[in-house]
Amino acid sequence: MGAAKYRGIIDNDNDNFVEKRDQSRLYGRPIDFEYESGHSSAGKTLIDSAERKGITPSVNHPDAKQAWAAVEAEKAEKKRLEEVRTTKKKPPTEAQKETEKRAKNTTKTSDN
Repeated sequence: MGAAKYRGIIDNDNDNFVEKRDQSRLYGRPIDFEYESGHSSAGKTLIDSAERKGITPSVNHPDAKQAWAAVEAEKAEKKRLEEVRTTKKKPPTEAQKETEKRAKNTTKTSDN
């Protein structure tokens, strides 16, 4: 019964009236219910909604836990890729260029 009540709050977009500390449970119970009932697509929809709102749902059903872990892994991978994309290699300084040039000259001299 609680899952249906929580789902009504979520579906009517009233979750912003629920205290932050309770939002995890607000999403978790209906997600678990959907997975327990065999409605994994409905559970996944709720998981995606929680993720978009920055809420980590408190889930207990093994499939729900696995689905949430997949969302977290995807989010971490996107963050990693964004960091790689935005990190640019800085061009070498003049001092670094000079050091590299001397190292090459030393190698040529020792080869002869």
